[in-house]
Amino acid sequence: MSQIKLTLLDNAHSFIQEALEKAVLAEKDEKQWKFAIFNLVQAIELLLKERLRQEHRILIFKNIDNPQITVSIEQAIARLKNIANVELNQTDVEDLAKAIEWRNQIVHYEFDFKTVELKLRFAKLLGLAAHFHDRFLGKPLDRIVSEGVWAEAVSILEYGQELFARAEDKFLAKNIEPTLVMDCRRCGYHAFVYQDDEDVCYVCGNEETVVECEECHEWFYEDEMEIIETDPDRCLSVTLCKSCCDAARDRYWDDD
Repeated sequence: MSQIKLTLLDNAHSFIQEALEKAVLAEKDEKQWKFAIFNLVQAIELLLKERLRQEHRILIFKNIDNPQITVSIEQAIARLKNIANVELNQTDVEDLAKAIEWRNQIVHYEFDFKTVELKLRFAKLLGLAAHFHDRFLGKPLDRIVSEGVWAEAVSILEYGQELFARAEDKFLAKNIEPTLVMDCRRCGYHAFVYQDDEDVCYVCGNEETVVECEECHEWFYEDEMEIIETDPDRCLSVTLCKSCCDAARDRYWDDD
């Protein structure tokens, strides 16, 4: 009887190959983007686990005393930092967090995104996977993936880089203040401008309302904010980010 057996790293590589093949198909069939992103997120999760396995096989399990369920992406990132001195930058961590949300939507819920958002997010995740594989697993990703597919994948990477470069040119031309630019939560690029009430991403075109937290004075997307009544009798309230809400409630309602 025939049998298929893949190592953890081989399994990751097969997901990467499949992700890139789906991305190539997606240039003509947009529905393939969901499979491309799903497979790439799975691949990155396996790459993180492989790096943990290289430290010690038991580390890939959530409970080392009961090694049955493997760690999540979030747990893998934390263990790599604390045990293996392998630390992803904050942008990569945020990109992965958003990618996990998208993967969950693909598997468990409705999926509604613009093609440009999917392509740009895929480009960022592919860049992360390539960097991680080269730096922490000791081999460039282009030596793993078939040559023809990798050539197509590079064009997707360059697509995101080109749009971001154009966005940066627009920042200069329009005198956009760097402090009034934030990460776009749709495409992941640091190109969402909220200067002069524009509220738009210069890379993917995503338009959303952003609001300033009255407590910490940082800017957040509107649905990340919460309105707290400070004096119901006089209809007074404050608009706060979620991280400021608990302290504010304690302060305003302490006497109740």
